[in-house]
Amino acid sequence: MRALTRDEVSRCATGCSLVRETDQGLHLLRFTEPNLAYWDELGKTDEGAAIRAHCSAGVVLDFTTDSVSLTIATRIGRAARVGAALDVWVDGAMVGYAGTPEAGETLEGTVTLGDPSAARRHVRLHLPHTRECFLREVSLDDGASFAPAAPTEDPLLLCLGDSITQGMDALHPSLTYTSTAARELGMRQLNNAIGGWRFVAESLVAPPVEAPDLITVALGTNDWSSGASAAEAGPYLRRLRDWYPDAPLGVLEPVWRDPADLPEGAANPAGQRMPDYRSELRQIVAAVPGAHLVPMRSLLPVGPLMLVDGVHPNTLGHVLYGQNLAHWLRSAGLAPA
Repeated sequence: MRALTRDEVSRCATGCSLVRETDQGLHLLRFTEPNLAYWDELGKTDEGAAIRAHCSAGVVLDFTTDSVSLTIATRIGRAARVGAALDVWVDGAMVGYAGTPEAGETLEGTVTLGDPSAARRHVRLHLPHTRECFLREVSLDDGASFAPAAPTEDPLLLCLGDSITQGMDALHPSLTYTSTAARELGMRQLNNAIGGWRFVAESLVAPPVEAPDLITVALGTNDWSSGASAAEAGPYLRRLRDWYPDAPLGVLEPVWRDPADLPEGAANPAGQRMPDYRSELRQIVAAVPGAHLVPMRSLLPVGPLMLVDGVHPNTLGHVLYGQNLAHWLRSAGLAPA
């Protein structure tokens, strides 16, 4: 077998801001050092936030090869959700995966990449989105070629949000709504979402990337359920606009929700219903230059069939959400041509 080196893994990794060598294996992280330090500090009182920040949501190894097989061995660490999968796409189609809804401490397997007669294949290996993942081995056939798939040439989609944007509860990292939207738009993604998060401007410590081509923000459902005002979105969005004055900015309305404890029509601790929160959010977004509100009905149908728990989309819901979002962004002229 021909094992990829740390340098080769680093050069083909997209959605990754930091690579660390650990005794468990290579840890590909989606946050820069200053931003990760914020979540680690918060983790002293909110362990869940730190765990979510160390999950590899949106991280993809993107390369070309003439290898017929791909062998992967990983160590799986702390969990935001217990399931984990490694998804393998070849030339735009999902051809295999390794993983289970009740993953243990390791995740490994060998995937056949296609017809041996093919001269070269474009491979995308999606890492788990709700577990820590440490790469111990990524190997090709002996003598196989390898080259990064020039990922920096693709436009960049920066995704900010909460658990839905991180990908919960999709069973596969390549089928989350952000992965689906990025694929539909022909973009790379950098997923800086944190499950359970809200419009907190102070969590935007430093620009996560130099120059995104498009930004999406999907927050609000946790703000509303905790009784926070949509006015909190103003400072958050203005900080993004200060960092990126020219990047198109799509703000996604919280989708329809129906959990048993606080459904759509109920009043939150501040006495506000979710439809009224959305209305307030629309006004806030309208006051931010270059920000566009994506209506909830353009994302998912109203009703429980696409949801796991009344809040989080299931895998089919994520795929539909991503396809609909890509269509809306393209129709609105926000996505790069």
